[in-house]
Amino acid sequence: MESEPERELNNNSHGGSLRVAALEFGLPESTFLDFSANINPLGPPSPVEKGLKRHLRSIVHYPDPQCSDLVEKLSTHHQIDPETVLIGNGVSGLIYLGL
Repeated sequence: MESEPERELNNNSHGGSLRVAALEFGLPESTFLDFSANINPLGPPSPVEKGLKRHLRSIVHYPDPQCSDLVEKLSTHHQIDPETVLIGNGVSGLIYLGL
């Protein structure tokens, strides 16, 4: 019978199983680079980190699910109809829309 880490690692799950891999291979998590998820092993760029710190107290609500401001700015910038702008939370969600 396989151990729990081997079962978890071999189930073709998507990304973020560094703890499981570390247990299975007997290595520290820090020795792995996880390319199965969109994670930057170097962390966020300095300007992003500074921007987050500067605006941290203003992050108190979920963003507008329709991304109204972004749609408006993109459509204005590209001089296109806002109805033709599609915003998604990653490309996978857009692909599965089947449009």
